[in-house]
Amino acid sequence: MLLPLKHKSKAVLLAAVSLALPLKSMAQSSQKKPNLLIIHTDEQSFRSLSCYDNSWKEANTPHIDKLANEGVRFENFYANHPVCTPSRSALLTGRYAQEVQSYFNDIPMAGEAVTLGHIFKQNGYITGYVGKWHLDGHDKPGFDPKRNFGFEDNRYMFNRGHWKQIAEENGQPQVKTYKEIGDEQSYTTDFLARKTIDFIRQHKGQKWCHMLSIPDPHGPDVDRLPYNTMYDGEDVSVPESFSLLETDKPKWASQQKGKKDPEARLRHTKARYLGMVKHIDDCVGQIMQALKESGQMENTVVVFTSDHGDMMGEFGRYNKGIPLDASAKVAHIIHYPPRIKKRTVVNEVLSNVDFIPSLIDLMGIDYTDEALRGESVVPLLSESRSDVPWGNTAFISVGKLVAVVTPQYKLVYSEVDEPWLYDREKDPGEVINHFNDAAYGPVIKELTVKLKNYLVSTNDPNWTGGLGELYRIRTGKVKNNVEFSSLKGYVEQYAR
Repeated sequence: MLLPLKHKSKAVLLAAVSLALPLKSMAQSSQKKPNLLIIHTDEQSFRSLSCYDNSWKEANTPHIDKLANEGVRFENFYANHPVCTPSRSALLTGRYAQEVQSYFNDIPMAGEAVTLGHIFKQNGYITGYVGKWHLDGHDKPGFDPKRNFGFEDNRYMFNRGHWKQIAEENGQPQVKTYKEIGDEQSYTTDFLARKTIDFIRQHKGQKWCHMLSIPDPHGPDVDRLPYNTMYDGEDVSVPESFSLLETDKPKWASQQKGKKDPEARLRHTKARYLGMVKHIDDCVGQIMQALKESGQMENTVVVFTSDHGDMMGEFGRYNKGIPLDASAKVAHIIHYPPRIKKRTVVNEVLSNVDFIPSLIDLMGIDYTDEALRGESVVPLLSESRSDVPWGNTAFISVGKLVAVVTPQYKLVYSEVDEPWLYDREKDPGEVINHFNDAAYGPVIKELTVKLKNYLVSTNDPNWTGGLGELYRIRTGKVKNNVEFSSLKGYVEQYAR
């Protein structure tokens, strides 16, 4: 959503929660506030989770599925900026990436940015973070960054990189080369999951907030045994759009240079990717078991999500960075049995900036900040949510692309091609462009007005012409011909 959130008073907030959620007892409102555990992965396709609609046929994630079956699954949760740094900044601040100076990868987040870590620390929580951070510039790996943004225990936080082994030497974490693959103790996913379990056990009886940021299933596409050979490439599915002609795609979704892989390579890559996902799922199971054994399951909100998706062969592409669903739509699951009814599914459109408003509402956290861009999703968890007013709109801005998403449509403007309008109900595969169909004229104007409002109010660099300066900050170099005008021209033309 676009307008800053104006939080209700504490009394009204508790009343709203009690009306919206199937609480076991109103007495819970006076109990100690719950803990928070966020499990965050890197470049994970929502299709890789068997609990999601339109998942891959070979997806098998029983532990993550259990979170969804005992909580809420969001079917239309979008990364506002489907690239690592900007997506993480939006999720953790509740603001768009350009508002905290993190529009491109490797640009340090603004020092004055207020994060989820700050909010929970100010509310008396013990805060911790393990895993990939990617909000502190170029440092690599960059363990224990000085700017911890409210996450007090950040010994095992590292800025960036995708090593497959972490070892401790004299109490200090150390990475190995990319070619070295860890074992059950040192493989990165195992190592970080174990540190999370240690944190959970250590702080039993205290209020805590902990984020586990797993760098898989982002490449390199390799895992330790048995996961590395768990799937056979011959048995995995190939997306229908893998062989789509270049003339049938928008230019911004064309085949990536040097990535024109034959089907055999796609099958090999996807098989390894699925192995990493299965490994993550097993670690989620271990973490949830630790919560149960320590008696903290009922008093811990558990979130599973990712920074962005992975095209994994759709449109012949890999990785992320474009507004198509395989890249921009991510898994988002919240597990909290005392307040969330089992098997709840939310189909409304929401995005990263709605995350913090939703958490502080759900958990009764005392915090007010009108700079927050999102809205609390808590009212949508009500059984009578059909009566809840909801904007049902997400904005995506990545590189030289901007988009607006609603339940039925997705409108994309870019600097490299004509505008594209997808009818998500009629064309879930996102193949047909309806922009030049006169019947969609009113829809195009309505969506473009919304998009323009977003671009102007957030100083999006595609509107202000600030891409060149951001490129200079990121690389230290001046790049000619970075500023563009066609995207802005399209928006101005069709918003009239």
